[in-house]
Amino acid sequence: MLKSGSLPEDGPCAGGCDACDRARVAGGGVAERDMTKEARLLLAGIDALKAYGLSKVVALLRGSKSKDIAPWMMQKTAPDGTLLHGSGQGRSEAWWKGLHGLLVGRGMIELKSMQGPRGSYTVSAAARAGIDFLQARGQWSAAGASQGTQPTQGTQTSADADSAAAAAAAAAAAAGPRLMLRLPPSMDEEDAAAAAAAAAERERQRQRAEARAAADGVAAEREELGCQYPCHSCLVVLSAVGKAPCPAPRCVCC
Repeated sequence: MLKSGSLPEDGPCAGGCDACDRARVAGGGVAERDMTKEARLLLAGIDALKAYGLSKVVALLRGSKSKDIAPWMMQKTAPDGTLLHGSGQGRSEAWWKGLHGLLVGRGMIELKSMQGPRGSYTVSAAARAGIDFLQARGQWSAAGASQGTQPTQGTQTSADADSAAAAAAAAAAAAGPRLMLRLPPSMDEEDAAAAAAAAAERERQRQRAEARAAADGVAAEREELGCQYPCHSCLVVLSAVGKAPCPAPRCVCC
């Protein structure tokens, strides 16, 4: 078992980790994801809280209501105006700390030793590359920039391809720099579980909306029929008997 502090904190990963190796064998490689939004939130939190530790930054992003999160911290925003408090509540503390390690390895976050009344402690700070990225500057790989342009219908000329590539590059530049990262299996699995949970919740909301719509339809049908009975049994046979004043004798109430 590895002990805390036995691995370097400044990265980057040099390979050889059995968890990543197993994932490559099983799934064809560790997933590469667009982490632009998440990286900017973490960098903005670190920049906003300055000399506070990573745990407090993560607590802020996860929407903690602890007394340790002061009111002024809850009001902090990212450069794009996003309120930092609660902006990352969909992911666990371990996930955010994992992303922190990846950004340290990319040279976007640096670790600094601070001196306090109880001794020294380590805090995170946005490095120059991280600040540039946070403020949408620098040369990070844009999404789609590495994908070649394929001729269509066999009639596209070289000039057309160059024009399309230039347009794609301009669009990517307008959208800002993107950050693509290969996530460790634990982070990747958490994202997949969160996506599945979100899909299940969307399905539950759809079903509830359909149920509400059906209930509204039932009420409208009863009002149109002038039915005074306290049940809805008659509505079960409405489609069979049509809009009659009362579907008796097929209605159990009648």
